[in-house]
Amino acid sequence: SRNGLEAMADAISMTLQRVRELTGAVESQLNLAVTDGNHAVFTRYCTASDKTPNSLYVSSGHEYTCQGNQCRMVNPSQRGAAVVVSSERLSDDPSWVRVPPSTMVLVTSEGNLEYRTLSHYLTTRALGDEDN
Repeated sequence: SRNGLEAMADAISMTLQRVRELTGAVESQLNLAVTDGNHAVFTRYCTASDKTPNSLYVSSGHEYTCQGNQCRMVNPSQRGAAVVVSSERLSDDPSWVRVPPSTMVLVTSEGNLEYRTLSHYLTTRALGDEDN
């Protein structure tokens, strides 16, 4: 049985595949996010393989805090309760990591991150093929 995180990852990969089928040669920039309240899945993707998708950044650690004009991740080397995903860095804090193009980011309820290449998903998981 698939857990909620895997089901969401599959749903996003099928959605991206369907968008590619429906839009053909039309370029679509698709930074997507879904959550079930416990886990979350994010993508950085562009249907045109020769184009760079819009940016996406992740910062994770113990706590994200803002004091005055300064925002930063507390203890970024610690996995923990705080994961922030945004299209741009929210500060100059070095904890921000740029998500590679054509990548899916899975976030568990414990704050663990997993990066998956979308090209593998989109070539091996055809729409309606649930065995892959």
